[in-house]
Amino acid sequence: MTPPTPNNKYSTFILCDVRFNVEDVVMVKGSEAQSAKDYIGKIKQIRTDDQGDVIVGVCWYYRPEELPSGRLPHHGRDEVIESDHMDDINVYTVNCKCRVLDLEEYMDWTNGTSGGGDGGVKGKGGPPTKKRAGGSSKGDAAAEAGSGGGNGGLAVRTFFSRSFYVSKKKKIREPLETYCICHKPQNPDQLMINCDQCLQWFHGRCMGLTPAKAKNMSGWTCPGCHPKAKGKGSASKRSRKRKGMAK
Repeated sequence: MTPPTPNNKYSTFILCDVRFNVEDVVMVKGSEAQSAKDYIGKIKQIRTDDQGDVIVGVCWYYRPEELPSGRLPHHGRDEVIESDHMDDINVYTVNCKCRVLDLEEYMDWTNGTSGGGDGGVKGKGGPPTKKRAGGSSKGDAAAEAGSGGGNGGLAVRTFFSRSFYVSKKKKIREPLETYCICHKPQNPDQLMINCDQCLQWFHGRCMGLTPAKAKNMSGWTCPGCHPKAKGKGSASKRSRKRKGMAK
């Protein structure tokens, strides 16, 4: 195979008989000293350096535990955070392809598989989601023009992303929408349940509901809309009024 031309730009490269293209999301080999997990990045540029080695420019996806705030209760098992942090890496650190879906696509995908934890939603349509506009040997890798696909017969690992991390400011660009009495975001791996009266969404755990119990319910009313809760509120007001009149 003819070595790639030095100081040139490409739209694709082939590594171990797998074609990788610009905008593909890939798993990148992590440092054995720092991480047992591969890094995740989106290919933004493919070029060769002065020696003809293939260099890949990637924008990184952060795992929640890699953020300053760490992994929080609302972070899903397969959640990653898109960022503007870009690095050049050697082509031979690329491991394989993966894919990053937005939250709506991810939930559709998990509902169609046997994977996922105790998650799910009960109610009409689920909580609203917003689609975001997620050593070298030159003879082994070739950069060339064109397109293609495949992952060398390997299963493609699937992640989802719903946030964007601004690396220079070290903060998430837009906060996630919150739900429930705890005012926390949704964890797509855990149960969310919809009140039939106010149509608001609540975390199953906050309401003391398990997926198994929710599955057998024909409907559900949140504590604030439950007739007993309203009755208690009315009785309390009447009691206060009577006490005031007694004075």
